[in-house]
Amino acid sequence: MVNIDGRLSSVLDISRASAAVLVLLSHLNGRVFLTFAKMPEIYRGPVFKAWTFICGFGHQAVIVFFVMSGFLVGGSLLRTGTSIPALKNYAASRIARMWSVLLPALILTFILDMVGIRLDSTYEPIYHGDWINDLSGFAAGCNLFFMQTVTCSAYGSNGPLWSLANEGWYYLLFPLTVILFEHKSKRQTVGLLGLVLLGFIFVYQNSHSIAIYYSIWLFGVAISRIRCPFSPWIAWGGVGLYLISTRILFRFSVWLDPVYGLILDIFLGLLFALALASSTGVSQPILGHKFFRWLADRSFSLYAIHLPIIMFLCALLGKYASFKFGSLPLLSQWMWCGLIFIIVILAANIFHVLFESRHIAFKKLLLKPAYLG
Repeated sequence: MVNIDGRLSSVLDISRASAAVLVLLSHLNGRVFLTFAKMPEIYRGPVFKAWTFICGFGHQAVIVFFVMSGFLVGGSLLRTGTSIPALKNYAASRIARMWSVLLPALILTFILDMVGIRLDSTYEPIYHGDWINDLSGFAAGCNLFFMQTVTCSAYGSNGPLWSLANEGWYYLLFPLTVILFEHKSKRQTVGLLGLVLLGFIFVYQNSHSIAIYYSIWLFGVAISRIRCPFSPWIAWGGVGLYLISTRILFRFSVWLDPVYGLILDIFLGLLFALALASSTGVSQPILGHKFFRWLADRSFSLYAIHLPIIMFLCALLGKYASFKFGSLPLLSQWMWCGLIFIIVILAANIFHVLFESRHIAFKKLLLKPAYLG
């Protein structure tokens, strides 16, 4: 079993912080500037090329999140076992961890979207088409219970919430899978097997990505039990080489392809999982770990609220300032981009302090007899 020592803890913090920032940059770039394909050749300078290259790792960052989730959540369940008290603690931990962020994120999304829509330009609207989904109470409840992409869309402008549906299902399916192989009673085993199969059929019929990405999530679980035979230099070098080479060779649309994209995702998940497993055995943390720990602690909040804030600020600045949505990389636009980035980071910090940091108290409340027996 892999122990989370100083080095591995630092690696996890750096990975969580970097993945959250890459998702933020990906969405920020898509709202502030024209796409590279639509950008006039004269504006495709080295700075903009480097910027768009870095901003193209948003999807890959989500795959990294899945692997880390499997490692931390699935690995933790394997260590504690599936006794009734352990499962109660597991359920309370997962519900508290998700809802302490998701519930206020849905409320914030509703407020920002409603105000942003009123501020939005009638000539070049920001909140239209794929940029905005259902803001009804049904959609909010659907997202709260992790059914987005299954029976509803991600809430409002908060598209990144799609991956939380995956996480919610994995948190449910994995303990059922473990119990299935641990239980000795044939009747209970058959019942659990049927439940797991029905779950997979349900999510696969409604959202292929949930069932498919479960295998990548399980990579993280697997490496919580084994050690990587490669040195960290080789393992992390392989991850870096793979990310850079695939970014150069393949367009973003290839990553979204149901066949080729899945192959690329699986290879990335496997390489990243092996790299994590290679980062153990050293108690000394990595230089600069305190900053990355600070940002990693806020990564979930940052992921859950960044896009509605970006959309709102774009509408606000578009109405009262010189900002233009999806524009040329002029100096003024770079300045607005930097300002939006800073505001989003500060907002994520406030959101973390107000809500995410209280998930332990929420868990204790859920563990009271009145809630989980």
